[in-house]
Amino acid sequence: FIMLLFPIRFILFGSAWSRSKQISNRLFSSFPAGGAAMSSLSTKITIDAYPLSELPKLEEAAKKNIKIVHIIRHAEGTHNVNKDYKDERNTDARLTAKGMAQCQALATQCVETKEGYPLFSAVHNTKLVVVSPMTRCIQTAMYSFPDIFKDRQSDVKLVAQESIRETVNYACDRRRSISELRKEFPCIDFSQVSSDHDAIWKSYIERIGPSEKWNNHRESAELWKVAERGREFWRWLFDTRTEKEVIICTHSAFLRCILSWGQKGGVKDMMKQVLDDRSEQQQQQLDVPLLRYCGDDENFEQYIRDDFKNCEVRSFVVVLNEND
Repeated sequence: FIMLLFPIRFILFGSAWSRSKQISNRLFSSFPAGGAAMSSLSTKITIDAYPLSELPKLEEAAKKNIKIVHIIRHAEGTHNVNKDYKDERNTDARLTAKGMAQCQALATQCVETKEGYPLFSAVHNTKLVVVSPMTRCIQTAMYSFPDIFKDRQSDVKLVAQESIRETVNYACDRRRSISELRKEFPCIDFSQVSSDHDAIWKSYIERIGPSEKWNNHRESAELWKVAERGREFWRWLFDTRTEKEVIICTHSAFLRCILSWGQKGGVKDMMKQVLDDRSEQQQQQLDVPLLRYCGDDENFEQYIRDDFKNCEVRSFVVVLNEND
């Protein structure tokens, strides 16, 4: 049972426009494998988000489709040190020594946290760990929750989900092949990733060229696709998974998008969407919030929407709203 506590933070955390016009007629090809097709996700899905303190009331009201999520941003990666996102040496960036230490500190907190607190519940009650297929997220989950990966593999599912990977822009966002990742991380179930190679990265190479020709943002310049990946993830989580408590290890820009998409004030630091070639009707259909912030705590929404620090965990309740 989780104490009636406010969620606790665990912190261990222009010129493209003309070119975009030249290629706009090639941009609305089908969504790459592993991503969300506009047609398949146009059905509205509303997720209600509540502070953990609201859980008893939700259960008392016999709310169905309730899940407790513990969301963690990966620890420091090599690309975070000097923001060398474009450096090919940071392709599918791994954790730094500092990042590993952040994971160890979180693992220690897991051991020391007493029953009744969110982190205790995450370690002892979670039955599903979902990770981005990027190496830094897999490493973060493994080293932050060693008891789950070493002692509880028999009763906890460890699943990689392409839909929660980072926004695909630069070398650090390009993942390795699933064949390679599966050999390095045999404990992870990669069956939910539909393409062995990085289909999203490949689609941008085919549409706007390699880094030498297009050295600006890619997916972040059509951020609706990231939001749709988030919508795809929530749909997958509620439609196909029965586990009530879930650890989700993902990325900062992805979280910034899905937690603020369609909300008042919008996505923080959102750049000009030079690759967004949707019609006005398509924008009206898809530019709606993924989450509806609920509950009596007036600070809850801001707490969830603030940028995550490396290896920071935030816990809250999500409910699939079946009335919409």
